Amino acid sequence: MTKTIALEILFFLAISVSGFAQETSVAVGRQTHVLIVSSGSYGDEWTRTLVKSIQEAIKERDPSVSLSESFASVAESRSLIADLLSMQAAFMSGQRKDSADVLPDLLILVGDEAWMYYGMMKKHHLLTQMGGVYSPAMVDILNNLPVVLVDCRPELLRNPENWFNRGFSYTPGAFVFTENTFNGLPVTALMRREDDSPTIGLVRALNPKVKELIFLSTGNYADGYALYKLQSRVMRQYPEFHLQVWDANPPTETQRQELADRLKRLSKKESAVLVYSAPVPECTAPVFLLNDRSYEGRQVVGGVYPLVTSFAIPAAEAVLRILDGEEAFSIPSRVVEYDTNLNEEALEYYGWTNEAEMLDDVVIRDRNISFWETHIRLFIVIAMVLIGLLFSYLLYRSNARYRRNLRASLQLLQRKYDEFSMVYENMPMIMAHFNSEGKMIDASPHSEQLLRQLCGTPDGIHLFSSGLLSRDRRRYVVNKQQLSKEVQVGERTYSLILYVLPKETTENEQSPAYLLIVTDHTELRKEEQLRQEYQHVFLEALDMANIGICQYNFCTKKVFANDVWFKQLCLADHDLSKIYEHMVPEDATLLQTFVNDVVEGKAFTFDKIVRVTDGLDLYNRWLILTVEEYAPAEERIVSLGISLDMDAQVRREEELADSLAHAAEADRLKNAFIANVSRQIHPSMESLIHLSSQITMATTKEEREELLVKIQHYNDMLLNYIKQIIKLSREDEEERGLGI
Repeated sequence: MTKTIALEILFFLAISVSGFAQETSVAVGRQTHVLIVSSGSYGDEWTRTLVKSIQEAIKERDPSVSLSESFASVAESRSLIADLLSMQAAFMSGQRKDSADVLPDLLILVGDEAWMYYGMMKKHHLLTQMGGVYSPAMVDILNNLPVVLVDCRPELLRNPENWFNRGFSYTPGAFVFTENTFNGLPVTALMRREDDSPTIGLVRALNPKVKELIFLSTGNYADGYALYKLQSRVMRQYPEFHLQVWDANPPTETQRQELADRLKRLSKKESAVLVYSAPVPECTAPVFLLNDRSYEGRQVVGGVYPLVTSFAIPAAEAVLRILDGEEAFSIPSRVVEYDTNLNEEALEYYGWTNEAEMLDDVVIRDRNISFWETHIRLFIVIAMVLIGLLFSYLLYRSNARYRRNLRASLQLLQRKYDEFSMVYENMPMIMAHFNSEGKMIDASPHSEQLLRQLCGTPDGIHLFSSGLLSRDRRRYVVNKQQLSKEVQVGERTYSLILYVLPKETTENEQSPAYLLIVTDHTELRKEEQLRQEYQHVFLEALDMANIGICQYNFCTKKVFANDVWFKQLCLADHDLSKIYEHMVPEDATLLQTFVNDVVEGKAFTFDKIVRVTDGLDLYNRWLILTVEEYAPAEERIVSLGISLDMDAQVRREEELADSLAHAAEADRLKNAFIANVSRQIHPSMESLIHLSSQITMATTKEEREELLVKIQHYNDMLLNYIKQIIKLSREDEEERGLGI
């Protein structure tokens, strides 16, 4: 034991000399440096969350403040000297900024133990009495360093020697007491409430049947102090509870398994588990927390405790006030407020929702960490990948549709270009320039004679004074609008297009103000007339054949159809938009689906018999529709359609079906008759055969005559049956129209 203490003292001395030998290396003009030292470890969730929250709160209010954190892990030590060394090591490691020691301008201490060891570090004679050497320079630094104390208890500030015993002898003077703190020492504190009785009251309010309280302890200082408060104060207030203390970290695997089994055997109604810093266990009984922390599982009900933000925000405000020039001791210390937080899922699981709603100032929320929260990064990556794939797919579809439309547009453009080339090669064209007064100043070769004929003036060619432009047409030109018209000269037809050019003035004269383009449309007009004649003859032939024909543009809604088309579809006013109103709903739905698919490029042919009505009768029409041109970019989705009257065909099919059914029924009756008659013919035939054999054996005339009479009787019967069969066959053939 003595050797261990000596080694610890030597280590402590080495850290002291190396850490504070460079205390004069404070950089000039550096950032404000705030050091956060916690007595807990980085692995402790509550301590780590509190330190991070303080840093975020300070940075949010003043981003220029330089922050560093350090964890002493005092709760993991087993001796006073080791804890002091850990505290001093944490203090020195937090000073390291950019590979140099920089003294902090302000110190934030987190936890009761951090404050108590900090007080001992300021009393150098303690280690001297224990046989060690303490750096006086460190005492000077700590005595002048402003401190913000976070998460401590008032009783520990008043009498720390009563609650801090590691098995070593020390004097009460090793600590800094509260009465000295408020008499000049640069310290302000954010403290907890003395006891956790509100949480026990919450247990009683939610479930009055609870008799047994199980406190899970890790054996550290925080759990020990919480247990002391439960035993000394809370249990006196609630004597009806039976408090048990279970070790949350048994040393062996067998003991850990026994603890897990005991927790799972607890009663839901009569037991409750209390947790301060121990891990939240898996158990059947409800779990109540004495500290703000995240948790998993629906058995965690919640508790009454101060939130991390209740410490972090006031601590950040106190730090900034001190950095702005206020004295630390002038900022009043205060006890943070406690909040009641309940888990909605646990309340529903235990059936305590109604009891919770009757409580005042309660925050009910589901604080269970969901699978989504645990794997949020993975989900975000997967979502981004899926969005990327979906975007790529939509882009591919869009490009495919664009390429399809582009190919259709290119085909249309090629066809138009071929038509234009044919017209251009076989059509004479002239161009002429006119100035702003209408006088021609230039023209293409061999065009003056034609221009004189168009203008109607043998002497000169003038744009405004000739008969080429009427008064209305001249107004178009004056208003700088493009003009297009056709002129008939003898048997020839000419197309005139007049463009207004911008006016430009030079030193000598004005440049041309108008450009006239003349093309010969005679052959086109002849072809147009011939096509109209052919079209007229074709439409008359369709009308005589009672065939409807229609051409429809789905984009512009323009329709061309003969009268038969509208008549067969019961459209009296030639309004194609009313086509669905006269159709049977089932057939109208099929046609509407086809129209929608055509617009989206999914269907190009419709071939069905539809039923239409004029309000009195029902008609059958065979509709054949096909998409002739699909170019949405050019606003051309053109469909050709043919309608045929199918009423006569349907009637013939119905009559044929009736005839076949009647013939089948007659054939069935005939077969039944023949089968019935055959049963009657068979005995008669047997009787004839028997009588015929007896004639040969008759010996007298009287016997033969008697037998002949019987034979004649059966012959008449057979003849009657044969006549009936022939009559029935003749009637059947006559009904079929065949005859015999």
